[in-house]
Amino acid sequence: MRRLRSELLRSSAQVAGRLTGSLRQAVALSGRKTWHTSRCNALLYLSRQKYYSHVPVGNLLACMTGFKDASFMQWQVLMKYAMQQSRAKNGVFWFFDQQMHGGVPGENPGKDRHTWRSFVVYSLLRKVNSSKEHRRPWAAEIGVSRGSTSEILLKELPSLQMILVEPEITWLARTRMQPFRERVVWINAPSSRASYEVADESLDVVFIDGDHSYEAVREDIAHWSGKVRPGGYLSGHDFTPSCAGVVQAVNDFALQHNATINLQIDCWWFRKSADRTWK
Repeated sequence: MRRLRSELLRSSAQVAGRLTGSLRQAVALSGRKTWHTSRCNALLYLSRQKYYSHVPVGNLLACMTGFKDASFMQWQVLMKYAMQQSRAKNGVFWFFDQQMHGGVPGENPGKDRHTWRSFVVYSLLRKVNSSKEHRRPWAAEIGVSRGSTSEILLKELPSLQMILVEPEITWLARTRMQPFRERVVWINAPSSRASYEVADESLDVVFIDGDHSYEAVREDIAHWSGKVRPGGYLSGHDFTPSCAGVVQAVNDFALQHNATINLQIDCWWFRKSADRTWK
């Protein structure tokens, strides 16, 4: 517990050292606030008492739950600071949608779990479909990898039709899609070439998760944004500091169209309005 606390404080101070202004101060305090808001302090106190030969399981579970909840609360605070600084510095507007946090019902845990990205696409498709109940929704995933995200979406949305774009289709992805073969269209080609096989404004949701370099993401957005019908969503994965190319390409698109970047953890999206502007 002592090591967890020291690592938490050290890492928050280290990250804060690379930042400026109010965001730097918020990050520096985030580790300490997370620790004190959780119930881990009480657990550390108990572990130091001589009359306790072991830590009660109930206290350990309370610490784990409290730490998770406190971390999430601090993360939300940091998002607001980051949003304010972004607006002040480069004119890009971010909106962190707290209603888009969660997991898809029935999603299995494990190393293949894609809770956040699955839930984002699932929620966007539900939003589109709620106003058009008599039409089967269509989505495209650009960069399928092992196929776990598409598998979850096809399971949870029985009427969903999907276009899967992947230049190197894996055996695992094909196996996962086999039960849904009547509802899936594979395009075994690079993203830019594959886009010419899809009609303009024919898709409700496009989810980009292929090559994460700036040039590749910029091309994916350019080729696939026109495939989204009015009322639909252009979205993608890995809007994080470790994927600077994604962040830059998405920011460029937002500036070009004077649009707000909607964010949830590491996913981003824009909505195409009826007048074909991006929101």
